[in-house]
Amino acid sequence: MPFIGNENNDKSCNGIYFSVEGYFALVDWAGREVRGDKSGAIPLGVKPILDKLNLSPDDWLEYSEDLMRPYRRRLVSLAKFAA
Repeated sequence: MPFIGNENNDKSCNGIYFSVEGYFALVDWAGREVRGDKSGAIPLGVKPILDKLNLSPDDWLEYSEDLMRPYRRRLVSLAKFAA
């Protein structure tokens, strides 16, 4: 599902109402949260993962989509079979 941003007011769009940057900020925040029901947390002094990899959120999104491209047909077939 594509990231369509939270500024998109068209509720008929299929997508995640988050910007890519906002999504990564949420994941980073959640990973740093320390709670008793979590097995661990990202230490506060550790750079965000994309900074460590020297990637922008858009670069990561493009890279991850390229990784999944060979499996896309199989995943769609499995989803249809499961439905």
